[in-house]
Amino acid sequence: MIFCCRVCKSNIDQIKFKNNIANFHLCKNCDALQVVPFPSEQELSKLYKDSWKALKSAETGGVSEKLASFYINKLNNIFDLNNLILLDFGAGQGRLCFEFKKRGFHFYAYEPFGNSVVDQQQSYIRSMHEIPTECDTVIMFDVIEHLSSPIEVITTLFDQLGPNVKIFISTPNPKSLNAILRGAKWREANKVGHIIFFTRKTSKIIASRLGCELIEVGPWGLANRNFVINAFYRLLEIVGLGGATRFILTNRKDI
Repeated sequence: MIFCCRVCKSNIDQIKFKNNIANFHLCKNCDALQVVPFPSEQELSKLYKDSWKALKSAETGGVSEKLASFYINKLNNIFDLNNLILLDFGAGQGRLCFEFKKRGFHFYAYEPFGNSVVDQQQSYIRSMHEIPTECDTVIMFDVIEHLSSPIEVITTLFDQLGPNVKIFISTPNPKSLNAILRGAKWREANKVGHIIFFTRKTSKIIASRLGCELIEVGPWGLANRNFVINAFYRLLEIVGLGGATRFILTNRKDI
């Protein structure tokens, strides 16, 4: 049976691998690795509602306080966060927002399911239509791989927030050394909510399809690791074998 790629709309019929979770197909045109057939919106909604009740970090976000701090330090090397209005898209349990709050950043948090277990005073935006139009920088950590319609979500954000908004995306890399060595046992492919994975090539196809600017994000290294391990990992990132695919999409043509 032939299926349609969720990124570039090409026909896909090649099974890359299958595990206990699903069959994963590789799109030869855009390099996206995706679950086929896709779960329905009702199935995904039930998954996240149930996982929030049990606080399963695989679906609700298991970022530690130290990792959230590491992420923000890296983001500060790219953006001047003090002068931006941030949107944490898919805020999960709220640890990234908690770090934003501690540092005095201006931000909003979008999370359609559950509540913050870090800061009970944090109010989540539940609907995309409620996202304030003043937001100029969207942060997506480990979110886009959960979306059944990623192109439509990005398009909606551009339409709502204007042509100058920047969307930062970090997502598990299906071409990482770990993914290559583990295959069907790759940890990220064994999480029920992970339904589509993006490579560098995929990000370029997305930018081309949307007619927006693509900025690739350089190596970050690892948090709390020694110099040798960090140097090796940064080398893996440079050649495209690191654990994450990171990029920025923007409609601005002057950066």
